[in-house]
Amino acid sequence: MTFIDNYSRKLWALMMKSKDQVLSVFKKFDVRIEREPKQKLKAIKTNNGDEYRGQFEQHCKSLGIKLEYTMSKTPEMNGLVERMNKNMMDRVRSMLSHAKLLKSYWAEAMMMACLSHNHAPSVPLNGIVTQRVWTRRNVSNQHLRVSECLAYMHVAKDQRSKLDSKS
Repeated sequence: MTFIDNYSRKLWALMMKSKDQVLSVFKKFDVRIEREPKQKLKAIKTNNGDEYRGQFEQHCKSLGIKLEYTMSKTPEMNGLVERMNKNMMDRVRSMLSHAKLLKSYWAEAMMMACLSHNHAPSVPLNGIVTQRVWTRRNVSNQHLRVSECLAYMHVAKDQRSKLDSKS
């Protein structure tokens, strides 16, 4: 389950074995948010999944959290989160492939992808680091280390022939 703060673009990825854990995982997340920068959740925008109905709705209502639902089978309506999920899975796939790790390490790779996202400059924030906006404090990246990193640059269609490499 992923959450994105609309203002700071901070990203959280919460791991679950099945969708029936949504409420219990969300309760822990909500407590964490209220303690970190002493913020309170005001609204949550979700897809129209069954896991966000019933007890989840009642819990949010009891806390005064507004639930906004998108239309069923229209991920475009939740564009920011859907795009972020795609980007995160691309990062996870790249990390696992490059490190030659088993797919069973996807959760650890996802946590690292979130960490790198939250400690990188953000275009919507005019180059300010997401974590800095969220915590309202300067953020150090001294704890981050670059692992062996192979990078490719995309070559535009008009700059390559049919048999040239795309990157």
